[in-house]
Parts: sequence; C-alpha cells; structure tokens
Amino acid sequence: MIFTVITTLLACYTVFVAVLLASLMKSSNAPSSGMNGPAGVSIIIPFRNEARHLPSLLASLAGQEYSGQWEVLLVNDGSSDNYRDAAAAFQGDFPARLRIIDSVFDKSLHLTSKQQALDKGVNEARFEWCVFSDADMSFDKDWLASWAAQAIPGADFIFGHTTVTGRGPFAWAQRFQLAFLFAAAYSFHKAGIAGSCMGNNLLIRKKAYVALGGQAKIGYSIVEDRDLYRAFKRHGYSVESAVPFSAKASTLPCATFGQFYFQMIRWARGGFSFTSALLPAGLLLTVQNFAFLTALFGLLPFSSSIVCIANFLLTMFYLQSAFKKMNSLESAFLFPVYYPVMLFETVVLLFSFFITPKAEWKGRKL
Repeated sequence: MIFTVITTLLACYTVFVAVLLASLMKSSNAPSSGMNGPAGVSIIIPFRNEARHLPSLLASLAGQEYSGQWEVLLVNDGSSDNYRDAAAAFQGDFPARLRIIDSVFDKSLHLTSKQQALDKGVNEARFEWCVFSDADMSFDKDWLASWAAQAIPGADFIFGHTTVTGRGPFAWAQRFQLAFLFAAAYSFHKAGIAGSCMGNNLLIRKKAYVALGGQAKIGYSIVEDRDLYRAFKRHGYSVESAVPFSAKASTLPCATFGQFYFQMIRWARGGFSFTSALLPAGLLLTVQNFAFLTALFGLLPFSSSIVCIANFLLTMFYLQSAFKKMNSLESAFLFPVYYPVMLFETVVLLFSFFITPKAEWKGRKL
C-alpha cells in the first residue's frame, strides 16, 4: 500500500515538472520596449547593522550608467553600528540624491520591522517607480537602466533575478540553490501559479503599492516579498518577471553555517505555509528526494525506482531549460553534485522544528 502511494506521488511529480517545462517552452524572453524617456526611480534599501556592507553597496550604485532621475533611500531599521560613518564618504559626491531615513519599529502594527521600513521608504519616495533591494548587494552598471526599461504603462510589480557571489564549495552550493529557487519562481510564474520572488531585486509602482495598502494588506510576514507578489496578483494588478530575466544583481553568500541555517528556516517556513502554492510542490519534491535515496539502497520496488530515476533526469532537463531562459551561468549538469546538499537540507529542515521552534534573523525573533 505504501509503495502504491509513493509511486502515485512520484507520478504526480512527473506531471507537475512536465507542466512547468511546457510553460517555459512557450514563454518569451524578448526584451521589453520601455518608455519613451528615462523613468524616475527611487531605490529603497532597508538595512539593520550593515555598516560593513554599505561602502561596497554605495560604490556599486555610484557606478550606475543611467541618464534618468533617481534617488537612493537607505532606511535604517534600528541599527546600532556606525552606519552613518560608513555612508558619509558618499553623501557629498554621489550621482543621485542619497538619503538616510529612520524607521521606528511599532509593535502595535503587527508587522515585522523590515515591513515597516519598506513602507517608510515607499512613503518617502519621490518617484512613481520604486526598486526594493538589500544592503549586501552589488549591481552591474546597467542594473538601474534595465529596471527603468521595465517601467512601462500598465506595469505594477516586476521581479528580477539575483545571483550569489563568492568562491568555494559553500558559496557555490548557495549560488546553485538560489539559481534553483529562481528557476522554480520563474517557471511557476510562467505557469500562472503564484510562486515567489526575491525582495532584494524587484520593481513596484508606488501608486499601486499605496492603493493596495502596502505591507498592512499582507499582514505579518517573514517572506514579505512572496506575500506582496501574491497580494498584487490576487487583487488584479499586473505582476510580471523582468525581461530579459538576467541576473544583474548579486548578493553575498552566508558566511557561516549558522547564518545559512536560519536563512533556510526563514525561506522554508515562510514559503511553504499552508496557504502557499509552494507547499504541495515542496511536498512532492520531498517525496521524490527520499524515494531517490531509498532507490539507491535498493529498498524501493523496481517500477517505483524507474519512475524516480526518470524524475531525476527530468528535473535536470527542466533546470537546464530554466537556466537557459534565465540566462543563468549555472549548469544543470552539476545538479547531481548539488543533490546531496538538497537531501541534507531536507533532513535538517525536518529536525529544525524540534531544534529551533522559532526562527531568528539579524538578531530578531521571527
């Protein structure tokens, strides 16, 4: 009986990946036409104790090649480090308006401090188009120009593609994992499923954000980017992926396993909530992973093992197709190398509910 259930779930996984693959095949990655002239853009970056990252962030922003009007709003989310000193060197000689504003955390609002910082930034923004990002980012010189090209009439919410920098096996595993997650987010979106996005690289129209009700509309969330995506989509606003879906923004890898552990918990527990379309997909992937491991030890019936191995190969083909559409530098042929990491993460996440009942991120309980 149990093997029949497993085989059925494996077949469901096959169908689901095939649907995502078909959606990728029919999607276009032709660039958008953009507006007649450069759009005004407000870059909103909430931060908390990021003094060590601000110089490289601001240097990256200062190197942007963009002819339109733009500004940078650094929203202080309760920092206790020397962030003002870190940013001081750029405030006198910066190619755009650069402001540091404070967001005061109000517990009565029942929102995370980051959500409140994002609302503060949008309220202070001078321009109609707002780009959300993080303090530990760096950007290609045409990053801002590429976002401005997405600011077309009728657009409300557009999410982009982020990659991970750094060398070594630990950084590579995180880079491949992020590419895997973006492949899922991109293909889910193309399939018409409210999937996910990354809040460190997305464009919103201020008027739509305010009309929606901002973060208050989605309520307390540790994955406010994904929930904002869903809220825009649910209320009939235009939600799209950037065209082309190339990674022009980079983030740093977690420096320690502890940081990686809490990030993994935040993504998984926030993303795989009971109201998320990601949950059934995550459960099917978990079944596929454990079934594959069982098949390697010869503990799965032959017919189920064949389906499981076929799914593994199908997943590789799906990833390669997604990576090509995303203009990713990652290769799906390295998926077998990453696979043990995925299996390890699955086990760790299951045990984390007993080890770490409450997740923590950047010094605050979530």
